[in-house]
Amino acid sequence: MALDSFSLYCMVPYLRERFEGRRVRDVGQESPHETVIRFQRRDAEESGPCVLISSHPTHARVHTTERFPKTKARAHFADVLYHHLGRCELRAVEQVGLDRILTLTFGPPPGFLGEGRGDRRLVAEMMGKHSNLILVNEDTERIVDAAKHVDESRNRHREILPGVTYVSPPPEDRLDPFAVTRDDLHALLTAGDDSPLWRRLMGAIGGFGPAFARALLEATPDPIDADSLWVTFAARIEALREFAITPVVTYESDEPTAKALSYALFPAEALDPAASVTTHQSVNDAIAAYHDRVLLQESLTQQRQALAQALTKR
Repeated sequence: MALDSFSLYCMVPYLRERFEGRRVRDVGQESPHETVIRFQRRDAEESGPCVLISSHPTHARVHTTERFPKTKARAHFADVLYHHLGRCELRAVEQVGLDRILTLTFGPPPGFLGEGRGDRRLVAEMMGKHSNLILVNEDTERIVDAAKHVDESRNRHREILPGVTYVSPPPEDRLDPFAVTRDDLHALLTAGDDSPLWRRLMGAIGGFGPAFARALLEATPDPIDADSLWVTFAARIEALREFAITPVVTYESDEPTAKALSYALFPAEALDPAASVTTHQSVNDAIAAYHDRVLLQESLTQQRQALAQALTKR
């Protein structure tokens, strides 16, 4: 399940509170897709907190983690990040519009090392197969390096290579969900479009992903009535505006290794009776719990397949 725009919207204040003002202590990678930044601890803490940023094509995400990579071999991209961000203070955490793009802006290192040096911006683009993590020099807007290099043979409109000027992904031409009116929803319902309503909502309103759009319709008593849809829509958007969310993870059952089905900012209205739902205090905790279980399941599946292949060869 991909990270959606509203989940990232709710993550930003969480990350700001915990990381802004801290300096980078270390950067590590266990895989080319996952980068972990450890920050310096504060007085009462036993160790500095870590944030994981993934550019995985399926599991792109950001959340805190207690696990810092312990691999002996250093990864090139992690070394580049540490060279530019080591001991630098995180000054700002921002979402670009309502896109799935997170930016972390770091000041120069302290002392003579930082004299005359500008800020560095780490851009996490969490967009499915196009996900990437890009370090940008804010003085020149040129790319320092990226987790994935993209040359003109792969994308002639937007190269992502060291030395190339950074260009943001093109903004989506969709309505601002915090400014949508009842008339906007009525126009969607009466547009004569034969596609499913959840798809129309997703295509017309910024921030809407498949899961959020479907959940909104499930929570609406009469989703094809503009007034009914507006009541549910307005309540959900106001809850998002105030960060009044109830993050949950839904599992196939209550077994300890049960498959994780989804995470959401609001409890689902309709569930399989066998499903098990766990409520979390923050969207950060929900995203981390969901992906920990998903990755565990994938690891177990890969181990079973490897064992089956080994037995077959015998």
